[in-house]
Amino acid sequence: MHEMMNPHLVTIEPDAPQADVLDIIKKYGLLAVPVVTEGSRLVGIVTFDDVMSHL
Repeated sequence: MHEMMNPHLVTIEPDAPQADVLDIIKKYGLLAVPVVTEGSRLVGIVTFDDVMSHL
């Protein structure tokens, strides 16, 4: 599993604009992005489909 891990975790904050989330997903080729608070607490996950369904 260690060989497949990416040590540079890409996250977004809960108040991130949809356009920014889509840009991040495209830039890094992600299917989903963890949503974390300023204190690094996981509060959810936004998927590519989530973003596209709200455009």
